[in-house]
Order: sequence, then C-alpha cells, then structure tokens
Amino acid sequence: MLSVCVLAALAIAASMWRLRLFITARKTPGGLKDLPGPKGYPIIGSILEFPKTFSYHKFKDWSDKYGPIFQVKILGTTHVVISDVEIANDLLALRGSCYSDRPRIVMLHELVSRYGNLGSSPQNEYWKNGRKFSSTTLSSNALEQWSAVQVNQAARLVYDLVSDVSKYEYLFERYSATVALRVLYNKSLSRWEEKEHLDKIAAIVRTLERTGAPGAYLVDFMPLLKYLPSWLAPFKAEANRLHEFEYSYFRNLLVEGQQHFRSENDNAKRPQALIQAYVSNKGSWNLSDFEIAYVMGTLLEGGSGTTSSAMQSYCLAMWHYPDWQKKVQDEIDRVVGDRLPSFDDWPDLPTVRAVMKETIRWRPVVPGGIPHRATKDDTYNGFFIPEGATVHANQYAMFKNEATYPDAEAFNPERWLNPNYPTYQEPLTQYPNLKRFPAFGFGRRICPGLVLAERSLFIEISMLMWLCSVRKKVDEEGQVIPVPWYDYKPGNNTGPNRFDFEVEVRDEQRLQILTNVVGIS
Repeated sequence: MLSVCVLAALAIAASMWRLRLFITARKTPGGLKDLPGPKGYPIIGSILEFPKTFSYHKFKDWSDKYGPIFQVKILGTTHVVISDVEIANDLLALRGSCYSDRPRIVMLHELVSRYGNLGSSPQNEYWKNGRKFSSTTLSSNALEQWSAVQVNQAARLVYDLVSDVSKYEYLFERYSATVALRVLYNKSLSRWEEKEHLDKIAAIVRTLERTGAPGAYLVDFMPLLKYLPSWLAPFKAEANRLHEFEYSYFRNLLVEGQQHFRSENDNAKRPQALIQAYVSNKGSWNLSDFEIAYVMGTLLEGGSGTTSSAMQSYCLAMWHYPDWQKKVQDEIDRVVGDRLPSFDDWPDLPTVRAVMKETIRWRPVVPGGIPHRATKDDTYNGFFIPEGATVHANQYAMFKNEATYPDAEAFNPERWLNPNYPTYQEPLTQYPNLKRFPAFGFGRRICPGLVLAERSLFIEISMLMWLCSVRKKVDEEGQVIPVPWYDYKPGNNTGPNRFDFEVEVRDEQRLQILTNVVGIS
C-alpha cells in the first residue's frame, strides 16, 4: 500500500512538473542560436547521463566534445557550463548584475539551512547584508591582528604531525577550525574540548559537501517534491535532523560569543573577532540573530573544510613531486634560517606561494564551483542564455586548459615563477598570490574567506617545510606503499581520500625551537 502511495505521489509531482514545463517553455529568439550540448530526451533531458557524484568530470567530458561553453537540459532546467576562465569572467564578473544570483538548491539551502546558508543564498537582502558583514570583517587589515594565533597554531600542527602523522586529517582540520573559531568568535578551545567541537564541525562540513553536490538529491531537480508529506519524502526527515544539529551548534557559538564579549573588561587590548564587530555595532548590519548565526556558521564551514582539504592535497603533491619539496625547503632555509617562519617572510618566499597556488589549481577544493543563476535573458557570441539558467563555472575543466596551463595534469609550480609560462606575473615579491584566482569563485560571489585561506595555507606550508619533509611510507617488507594519483572524495567540496605518508624532521635544533613555542602557546 505504501509503495502505491509513493508511486501515485511521484506521478502527480511528475505531471505537475510536465505542466510547468509546457507553460514555461520558451523558444530561442530569432537571430540567436542555442548553445551546443547533449540532446537528451523529451521532458527529462539528460538526467539519465547526469552522475550523482563527480559531476564536474562529466562536465569536462562534455566540454571536450561541445566546447568551452555549452548547455545541458535536465527536467526542464537549462544548465550552462563554462570551462574557460575568460568566458567565466565575461559573464559572471563583468555582467555580475545578471549572474550573481543562485539557483534553488532545495536540499542544502531550503531544507537543511532553512534559507540560512550564505553561500547558497539567492541575491536577496539577507545575502547583501551578510556579504557586507563578511567582506568588511575579513579584510586583509582586519586579519593581520591574528598573525600570532595562526603562527602558533601552525607550529602546534607541525609538532603534532611529527608526533603522529597518522592523525593528519584531524590535525589539518584542527588547525582550520581552531583559527576560524578564534577569528569568528574569539573562542579558544581547551585540549579536552577540541575533539567535541571538531567532530561537530566536521559533521557540518560533510553535510554541506554532500547535500550541496549537484545531482545528489532529486528534489534539487524537481522542487515540487519538497511539498510531499514527510512520510512520503524521507529526505525531509533527514533535512530536519541535519538542520537541528547545525543550527543548534551555530546558535550556541553565537550566544556564548556575545556573552563572553560583554563580560570582558579589556576588549580594546584584544584582537577583534567578528562577534565583537557584530555586537558592538549590531544595529547597522540589519541581520537577525538567526541570520548572523548562519552568516558566521557559513564562514566557519568554509574556513574549516577548504583549507584542510588543500593541505592534504599539498602533502599528496609532495609525495608525488619530491623535487619541488626540495626547492621549497631550499628557499625557506635561505630566507628564514633557524627561526620560525612568519608572515613578514611573504615577499621573499615566492616558491612557497607558487606551490600553494599550484596545489589549488592541480586539485581544486570546489572543482565544480558553486552554481550561479541568470536573472534575465542574455546572449554571448550569438548564443542565447535564458533567464533562470543555472550557470556552472567548472574549475576542474578550467584548470586543465592546455593553452593556459601547459601539461595541465602535472603539478608544476614553475608556471607561476617562470616568464616563459602564460600564467607568470611580476613582481615576484607580490606574485603569485590567490587574489582573483578562479578557485575562489567569480564576481560578486568570490569567497569572502579568501584572505584567511591564503594566509593559513602560506603559514602552514612554510612551517611544515621549515621543519619536515614529506616521505613515502614503506611496509614491513620495505616496499613503498603506493598512493593513487587521483582518489578524491565525492561532494561539492572535496579532498583526497586517506593515503599513507610520513614526515621526517630535517633539523633537531629547529624541532627544539618549535617545541619551546608550542609549550609557551
């Protein structure tokens, strides 16, 4: 009986969807062409070809066949996929007024976050206010006050990697989460609090990755399914549970941060966290308590997951490309010597910045990008892009463009350091850097945490290479344990699946310096 009811409900939903398609179907205006792309089938389009995981791989295959901008129709929605940085800038940045909206991401945004997630929010007043708050409080000048915290946490990270490298996933996540909690809420974790908080943050990040992945939930393609009763739609019960978990955590952090700020007597002497910027000028931000909880929670999600994944990819790169590890270490030895690396070393460590940028190009953390939405009809080079189209900036394909990135599959930081490469920029005291890098989005939707991510990656890589080398691990018979070239987790935000490696201390004197710093901090 239950299966009959489910089938009946799905049939009704499908019929309503077909009616909607019939009513809203539009013809391409005269004189314009449809974008190329797979033909698909009537009504359902190409949904049978659309994978639930690693959709950016399929987009890359289609771009090889149909070109750097193409369209694919799925259940009546037009998806425009861009695989070229220049085209993405032309549309998503230069025509930002048309392409800064988000499509409906029903499971993640509407059901799990209850319209609170800032990254998936449409272009409404909440997004504008939240974006203003984020960009103002996460500027380069504002983040400089946290330099000592980042240096100390990077030192602690490397010290603990030396002690037990098998915990590398946890330790990279701990660095990212600990720094984000300080910057956002001025919250310091005691050692016995860390695991509880990191487990919660990791669960929330994985929810974001999973529920935001294109194709993961049918309701994202057929939003009418959202209105089915819960007993016919088990994804709604899942969403309720996930929402309660993440919002209760965000709310508790916000309440605790507000109480802590109001109880302090020496606020002027401390670095100003985002919670202080909010409380001290609460009326000017035009954000409710629910909204600010989710604005800061979204920043916590982004700051915790992406940097950790990038550092894991960096270690993977050093496993496969030990020659570049030696080049980084030679530069650090020459510039830093036997003192701890610091942010003052930035201008003199271009190779560190090059391997940092190349890691994100080689293995982007958000390879499929976060989709945009066209808010009006548009044209590009004679092709028609309809209002409501979902626009994907497929970073995975962009970073494999051989014209821009010769031998794109290879990890080659030389492309940022050698004038013979098209990506080279001067002066090397400033470039390479991550400003306006496609890995962090386009136009008005550029990641607000870009500067914090850049600073974290710089100090983590510098500290790790200053003390250690990444080495291949051997088994009991002395054979190298192989590591796959590409073995990544599914989801919108991704990182490498667990792999085996070791870290080897390069200098015992430096280890003692690091030990003293960790002991003091």
